[in-house]
Amino acid sequence: MVTLLAGWCKKLIRRGGRVKSKLTISTVTTYLSNIARSLIAHEQMIGELEIATTDEWEKLYETVLNDAKTSASRIRIQSRLHDFHHYLSNAYAVPPIAFEAVGQQQHRVDVNIITPAEYRRAIAIIESSKQNQRFKTIQKLVLILGYRLGLRRSESASLLLHDIAYLPDRPEISGDVIVRANKFHSGKSYSATRRLPLWLLMPEEQTILVEWVQQRRGEVTTHSVEKQLLFCRSGDGNSLLEDKMLFRPIQIALKAVSGDKNLRYHHLRHSFVTFTLLRLLERKPDELLERIWAKDDNGHIAMPNVSADISDLAGLPPQHRPSRKRLWQLALWAGHASPDETLSSYSHSLDWALGKALSQRFDLALSIDQQLTLLNLPSKTAITSWRNRRGLKLPIYASELLQLLKEQRSHFIANTPPEKPYNTYQPLDQNPLNIAMKEVGDWPDVSLIYQSLRLIEQLSHTGMYIEDAVHQSAKRYALDPARLRRWYKHGKGFKSDKTNRHNSKFSRKKQFNRRSHLATSSSIYMPELESCIAPPLKPSALRDANLFFHTMLDWNESNPEISINSFKTFLRHIQRSTGHITLPNAKSINDILALLRILRCFKHTYLVVKVDKGVSEKKIIAYWFDATSIPKNRIELVPTSSPSGRTRYWYGNADLKITRGHYTDNEQPLWEAIRFAVFMVLVHGDP
Repeated sequence: MVTLLAGWCKKLIRRGGRVKSKLTISTVTTYLSNIARSLIAHEQMIGELEIATTDEWEKLYETVLNDAKTSASRIRIQSRLHDFHHYLSNAYAVPPIAFEAVGQQQHRVDVNIITPAEYRRAIAIIESSKQNQRFKTIQKLVLILGYRLGLRRSESASLLLHDIAYLPDRPEISGDVIVRANKFHSGKSYSATRRLPLWLLMPEEQTILVEWVQQRRGEVTTHSVEKQLLFCRSGDGNSLLEDKMLFRPIQIALKAVSGDKNLRYHHLRHSFVTFTLLRLLERKPDELLERIWAKDDNGHIAMPNVSADISDLAGLPPQHRPSRKRLWQLALWAGHASPDETLSSYSHSLDWALGKALSQRFDLALSIDQQLTLLNLPSKTAITSWRNRRGLKLPIYASELLQLLKEQRSHFIANTPPEKPYNTYQPLDQNPLNIAMKEVGDWPDVSLIYQSLRLIEQLSHTGMYIEDAVHQSAKRYALDPARLRRWYKHGKGFKSDKTNRHNSKFSRKKQFNRRSHLATSSSIYMPELESCIAPPLKPSALRDANLFFHTMLDWNESNPEISINSFKTFLRHIQRSTGHITLPNAKSINDILALLRILRCFKHTYLVVKVDKGVSEKKIIAYWFDATSIPKNRIELVPTSSPSGRTRYWYGNADLKITRGHYTDNEQPLWEAIRFAVFMVLVHGDP
């Protein structure tokens, strides 16, 4: 965090902020003092900063904002956080965040909850949208898991099939959802590992979950299916689903049905813990969580086991018996280390419980003297007559007397309507997801593009006309023939590109002559094609390539001018050698770095500079650091291989290396993934 803050300050001093092109040192110091202390103090709330999710950044900023002592300081801190995150988005491709409007009056504690009625409305919006049925089912289930089980964002997205434990042949025995670390999710802490009983927390929706698990198991016939993701694209059980197809639609639906533009997925977890805490504190059903709260817009109960004693169902002491085990049970369900952690975030719920208890405790029976004073009557006989005329019997409670006095003296009581009258929920005229999801590209997988192109070449090798082969492949993979024809045309075009020395840009000569044989062979796994380069062989690299491919297409949609420039520079200077791009100047390097920042691979880049003998290394490193912002420890100088021992420019010739290990290693899976993803972007649509 200190390094990120230092980089932000450097950028402010050199290039200014979002408004001014230049800021003084004193202004930058003020900006830093507004947020630095709190950000560093709460940095441990998120894991590795470079790969933190949107939800983790929002939670961190929410905590920093809650440190503000006044409304004015909160507005200042929010504005600085907005500036800081804008810098992170540009420099490190950190996911963007929608900040609340500056100047709005906001509560100091984020206690937003989603009511059962709003929960049912959000599900209805997802179900009635025009999205693909697979995505609608996934979004609905992720919404259910967040609201009914309190799963965090990353926990929902990274569930595996074997995390849903149930007996398919014994439906009367309910199952559990097991939340634990895996290769996609490390877990927030050791206490985040837990089992959540479906029969107790989501009895109505568990059938939907089990049916989806069975569908997923039917998609793959190998034993490895149990270790695949529960929520994924069809045929790609080892790649996390993108936020735009998973969490963004859920948040759009929640904001639309509640009218609260600040709602996010984590508030489903807030709601689960808040409602469950109140129910565990009840001494009888409906004592703290009133029945009307549990109903949807149609008056139907929308909460599980609402009339039952959930303490008793969970194996805890009955409601009428005090027990600290209830708070420990809630901490276990929430994935907290102890009740201390739970109550530190949800202690505001105790105010409601206390108010309810006090209202019942202080509804006292009134003495004769108290009745005389309150009714302003002259004698006990008058009190008796007044009471008999209204059919009251002893004892008389304060609430009874208050109700009678209210009715008797109603003409003296002014009717004070609220400043803004409450309106009942009206169904939306148009589904917001139908509007929002039109702007989201539902991109194909790189494996699908490759396999469809390979089938075309295999069929054409048997003597089939290309046009017929395109239609056969399109039918096999459920693709639009015109779209597949365009991919094939682009692929062949780019594979025919030559270098300045008239060599193939993407193939070595030996491979070039064998491409037809390789493409049609059934014994070679994913070879190079005439219309496509060979995909990475390692599954992890292929997953990275697919993620990079989707990220670059999204980037091209939002920033076409910058992205097209980066793609063209990459294509112009790409080398066949491992992890190597030869670039002529700092501008070209920065064009490629813009792409690598979007892919969150900037930290894996090295600049290897070939320099003259006897030059000032310190001066050259400083030049490239200032020109590219690549850290000095990732800039290496090597002697030039030129026979003359000299380079064209005093600052040398730079090669950009992209690697997770060392750039001299034989295997470079990251480079292979990026190279294949960029080629697939070009095949998908010529920028």
